[in-house]
Amino acid sequence: MKLFNLTRHPLVRWSGILAVLYFALFSNKDNPRSLGNRMSSKNIEQGLREAKEKSEYIIENVKMARSLAVNTTAQTNSISPKASISIQDLNIGGGDLALSCGNEAAISYAIYTKDATQIEFVDSKKIIIGSKSEPFFEENLIGMKLGGVRSIDIPNIDSISDQKLIDLIKKHNSELKIQVTLLSLLPIENKNFFCK
Repeated sequence: MKLFNLTRHPLVRWSGILAVLYFALFSNKDNPRSLGNRMSSKNIEQGLREAKEKSEYIIENVKMARSLAVNTTAQTNSISPKASISIQDLNIGGGDLALSCGNEAAISYAIYTKDATQIEFVDSKKIIIGSKSEPFFEENLIGMKLGGVRSIDIPNIDSISDQKLIDLIKKHNSELKIQVTLLSLLPIENKNFFCK
């Protein structure tokens, strides 16, 4: 009974609490799963940094989603059924030559839907400007320089005559974005070309 009464003494209680905390926090620090290891200043700092990065990532994604929602609404209201292809050079490229009628070009390209899902990628493809074998690319790549990157937006099927692209628009029910890189550029001798 005296032993039980002894545990009621504040000094004994606090000593017991401190002993438990000591063993919980400071013993077995080498074990990565121990409370002492988890409560180290290094791990707390790392946890706070990760939480901050995750929250910044979430905030950035929410901002992007809101921006896309606003832009989608604006585009839906402003694009007419007869909207045409738009072209933007993301990288001009270099060199003295620009792709023109009668040139042979090697290109790589990726095709994306409106929500930026890649639906096709071609590592290397050769075309001859003016041969009419690839009219879409032949018409929309003129003026590119070696190493240049061009983005081509196709808003709807009314703006193109390329059956493959029309099928992709219908299949994915989406506008298309094609990003093309000019890998090589070579003038050729044959002059039987049909350029605008």
